[in-house]
Amino acid sequence: MALKRSPALGKVLRLWASRELFHIEKGGHLSNHMSHGLIALGNLGASEERLNQYGEAYKETRVLGHKIGPALLEEREEILTREDLLQFKGKFKNFLGIADYFKRELERTQVSPQELVSDYLPEVLAGLSGRIFHPLITLGYALHTDDRELIIDGLSYMYYACRTAGSHLSLDLDALMQDSNPDIEPLTASGLFHLIAQVKEEKKFDGITPQYEGIPPYQGWAKGFQLRLAILGDKAGETLDEYVLPILKSAKTLEDFVKDREHGTNEYKTLMTEVFDGITWFYNDLSEYNKNSNFIILHAVTSCWSLAHVLPYLTSQQRLEAIVYYVRAIVAGWASMKDDKEFEVGPIPWERDFTSQFPSIPEFSVPVDHILSTNESDEHKIKVVFTCLDRMTSPTFTPLKSEKHANFLKVVAARQFEILPWELP
Repeated sequence: MALKRSPALGKVLRLWASRELFHIEKGGHLSNHMSHGLIALGNLGASEERLNQYGEAYKETRVLGHKIGPALLEEREEILTREDLLQFKGKFKNFLGIADYFKRELERTQVSPQELVSDYLPEVLAGLSGRIFHPLITLGYALHTDDRELIIDGLSYMYYACRTAGSHLSLDLDALMQDSNPDIEPLTASGLFHLIAQVKEEKKFDGITPQYEGIPPYQGWAKGFQLRLAILGDKAGETLDEYVLPILKSAKTLEDFVKDREHGTNEYKTLMTEVFDGITWFYNDLSEYNKNSNFIILHAVTSCWSLAHVLPYLTSQQRLEAIVYYVRAIVAGWASMKDDKEFEVGPIPWERDFTSQFPSIPEFSVPVDHILSTNESDEHKIKVVFTCLDRMTSPTFTPLKSEKHANFLKVVAARQFEILPWELP
């Protein structure tokens, strides 16, 4: 089964995902997922009626008591120069003013939205973990759909909510690229899985950052998450940097790495694929023991997919930096989560015989039909099905590793709606 974009998607996005209608956030700290859900649905082939049904449902959906609210037109402040723009970076205010600036830049320079991303995104790459990766997700989904207005929104949100996992890297990336340390293996999906899984076991970050104690309800997820990342990054930056060394080793040894680091197009496709496959594996195995404990890793799946769709618009050096910042933030995020339970690591998914666990593995059409034929409005589950299906066939990633790998992605998709159970038999 392949993705099939609805011809009504663009029209519906203008109706439900307009920045002039709804604010990019709700309740002051929750991200507006309207565009993500519509794009995922639209690329699964949803009809115009189904897309509008989702828009109506999401508009009324409350998360921790908050629905999406109106755009804050009265807070709009004009930004005239690039220097003025930087005054709003990471300040969580004047989203519409930031978007207005980028819209005028498109008109002034007559470049494409993608070229605008190439020009302005490097300034905020270090802050891609802001708002638990939601600005990155917004931008990646917009670029995948090639929607001019949503690309402006995604880039604006990256500036609006830019937050780093502590200070900038202490690593000298260029120097380390030249260092062929034989003790460090290049990063693979399996290596990334075990790297994340061992973070808590190694206890390198214990006692450095607060968990949930004393943090008000939602701040434990959003504001508290960002605070913990900042503390962890500042107090244990060098320890965090140890976890990204395999990425630098990979950049030096990848078969498709090209010498022209400024103009290559696909040199990090293999590495980005390994990162996505490793995170999807971690999400699945973590969910098998407690499907409610994976908030950060759930967003890692969709944000990692989004990063893969952002990388083509960066230079080679910037791609390397983006992947490093991303994995560093995932490690910090997972280390900062309060989860003392251990879970059993399963076999490598593309070597695992899922037919012994599930005698009948549904094709992708089964969860997709469920999404399209019901009032299902959980955008997180819809997005996981969409990203898994895209991983099957998208040229953004390298080909699947085996038929068992395809079965793994089908299992993850079917588990979203209990078509297959999360619990192990």
